[in-house]
Amino acid sequence: MEDRIKSAIEIAMEKAAQLGNLTPEEERRMKWVPEGERLVARYLDGEGDLAEVLRSIDRSSVSYALSGALAILLSRLILPRDKAAIVLNRRILEGVCPIGLLQVPVP
Repeated sequence: MEDRIKSAIEIAMEKAAQLGNLTPEEERRMKWVPEGERLVARYLDGEGDLAEVLRSIDRSSVSYALSGALAILLSRLILPRDKAAIVLNRRILEGVCPIGLLQVPVP
């Protein structure tokens, strides 16, 4: 057992070496969770139809995109203090409801 502490670069290099060993499932997760987060960010900015975009993602990857999307949507819900918060919450719920109708299990 080594008594020295690893440097940040050594730790990063070890993690980078492990990235080559990802399963196809892990690769999909790494790609689609952040993509789901980006889709929601655009949706909350008023760009596009979230449910339509999610329906266009292949079935093997959509659950990961949904996971990222739901995490952002639910983290953005706040107690309404003013009209702007009410409008935002309504927009978030309009994004969450169609996701439930997609009937895709979220990991």
